[in-house]
Amino acid sequence: MARLLLFTLLVLVRASAFAQDEVGRELRARLRVLHQGPDDEQTLRGAASLRTDLQVARSSATGDAVRLTDSLLCELSVLEATLHRRAGRTRQAVVAFEAAIDAVQAHPALRARQVELQALLAQQWSTAGRVDSARAVLERAAARAVATRDTVGLRRLLHEEMALLIDRGELRGAIRTGERIVAIDRALGDRRDAAYAELGIARAMARVGLTAAFDKARSAHAAFDTLGDAAGAIGAIDLLITTYALTAQEAPLRELIDAGAAKAEARGNPADIARFRDRLGRFHLQRGAAREALAPLQEGLQLAGGAGPHALDPAALGGLAPRRAELLLDLGRAHRALGRLDSALAYLAASEALVGSAGLGGIDAGVEHGEVALAAGRTDQALRSGEAALRTARERGDLALVARASLLLYDVHKRRGDTRNALAMHELHLASADSLDRQQFRLGLLKRQIETDMRERIVADSIASAAAIERERLGAQVARLEAAQARDRMRLLGLVALVLIGGGVLLYRIDRKRRRERFEKEAAHLETQALRSQMNPHFIFNALNSINAFIQRNEPDDASSYLTRFARVMRSVLENSRHPTVPLHDDLETLRGYMDLERRRLQGKFDFTIQVHPDIDPQEVQVPPLVVQPFVENAIWHGVTHMEGKGHITLAVEPRGTQLLWIIEDDGVGRHAPKATPTEQPTKKTSLGTAITRSRLDLVQKQHGGHAGFRYVDRPTGTRVEVEMPLLRDM
Repeated sequence: MARLLLFTLLVLVRASAFAQDEVGRELRARLRVLHQGPDDEQTLRGAASLRTDLQVARSSATGDAVRLTDSLLCELSVLEATLHRRAGRTRQAVVAFEAAIDAVQAHPALRARQVELQALLAQQWSTAGRVDSARAVLERAAARAVATRDTVGLRRLLHEEMALLIDRGELRGAIRTGERIVAIDRALGDRRDAAYAELGIARAMARVGLTAAFDKARSAHAAFDTLGDAAGAIGAIDLLITTYALTAQEAPLRELIDAGAAKAEARGNPADIARFRDRLGRFHLQRGAAREALAPLQEGLQLAGGAGPHALDPAALGGLAPRRAELLLDLGRAHRALGRLDSALAYLAASEALVGSAGLGGIDAGVEHGEVALAAGRTDQALRSGEAALRTARERGDLALVARASLLLYDVHKRRGDTRNALAMHELHLASADSLDRQQFRLGLLKRQIETDMRERIVADSIASAAAIERERLGAQVARLEAAQARDRMRLLGLVALVLIGGGVLLYRIDRKRRRERFEKEAAHLETQALRSQMNPHFIFNALNSINAFIQRNEPDDASSYLTRFARVMRSVLENSRHPTVPLHDDLETLRGYMDLERRRLQGKFDFTIQVHPDIDPQEVQVPPLVVQPFVENAIWHGVTHMEGKGHITLAVEPRGTQLLWIIEDDGVGRHAPKATPTEQPTKKTSLGTAITRSRLDLVQKQHGGHAGFRYVDRPTGTRVEVEMPLLRDM
């Protein structure tokens, strides 16, 4: 009887599984039919019906059937999101993507699909102009990937974040995200993805004119070459050609173009071959050899749809459309340089038409077309091209193109005698040129910030590497010494009587104490290096805040002058930070530069005096670099900044026996004055600088003996800080 019941139960389970499989096959077939639907609205109605059936099937599903049903619900939601996005319905597309994510969230086996959907949702927000929402989606998804240790998923999300940051112009953040991707790829051993990430970093660096872009692109190219990735290598070579403009080397540039052309020929892709024909033509144009440029440009045009400038259907051209538009533009430039205005107009008009019909970005033939038309006396044609170029420039927010198009239209209206419109275009040109100057200034500041980030990472890596090497060296020395002492003790035990054991133990303890003291001293030296590496970013961050104040007040001349002085101070800071101690004279000069920068930023809010006792030779006395800078900063930020009228800060250095005494004194509001609001005072940064200084002084005392510390002395007006350290002289 029991066997009969067991057999009956087994038959029922198998029948249920078979029924579920049949339902699953039917539902999958219906989803495939929906994907092939010719009408979007009809497909959406069919999707709603299929969703109801899927939810009914899920309510009775068990085991793997639940995962299958959820997977089908996910793909149905993705189909709905795609249709809504195509119709421009952002809100509905977002809701559909979120439903797709919810459908697979409970299944670890579908985690990779969930990450892909989160990336698609971020893209949807970005396309709709909601960049903050896109960032929020990626940040939440990345936090989940970290929590679940999904390294591959995290890498995918970081790639999406990097692309988003580049599109938004946040190049500093894009570079940092790219470096995180490279670190993950190296940990995973994925050299191909690391090379693509490096290529992305190089593109971001090239946009701000960093010569380091060339090194990154070259590294990526070498990796692609080793991996045999022709597409990646061609992309890297094309970026190298662009970045060679930053290095101004003509001969290697020609070699690169030839190497890229050879790879493109070997791959047999007409678009790639046409690209390097265009790069060779541009190379000749930049050298002023327009006649030599014609042959490669014509060859490229033939590959990209035909030799003549006649218009072609963008749909028929496919991926060749961007190449053809570029080649037509460069051929127009070449004919213009040769004085063949009619031919130039034909090529430029064809390029402008193709860019418009194919919706291409970054290829701007309109202004050049208008300039040539104006030179040929065709003012109506020049007017049409100029107005089209201005519309495009405004849509893209391209200030350089706005400035150029408005200047063209000014010349056209002036030629036509239209004074009112000419004046309007002249004013627009001046305004856009001024905005472009400010944009270039911001890019210059961004470039310096990225360069500072790179230097800080190099310093941090160097310190970490030096510390690791030093620890390894010390460990090996201790191991060898202990092994040698062990052998000596064994010999000693064999040669002498037991009465000498006490003396041997005593000697061992003395030697062990000496070695421990030496090890602690060397460890203190390494800790000092690490603390100096923290001090430098702290100082740089505060100085960059000062530069930002000028930018906020829209004072580019003052900001430029300030940057020049800041560069000199930074050079001194970076040079001094390489050494554990520097001459007092060098440290005072750096402090003088810093105080002068702050005084300029605060528009002469305070004066300062630096006094050195006659018994001290500033060239002979050695001090840790910038150890009192946080107290000078406190005197400025917390003392004289918030007082009424002009303040004064005194920095004095004097001997006190075998000690060196620094005195920083201000006549400001004092330490016990009511504190400003958090937005007005950088209390966290100054307390960080004071904490680092305390640690540095402790290590100075450990290394050199004597006493090292500081104390505050309250005065009726202002504050006095006394910093004491051993008096060190250059031997």
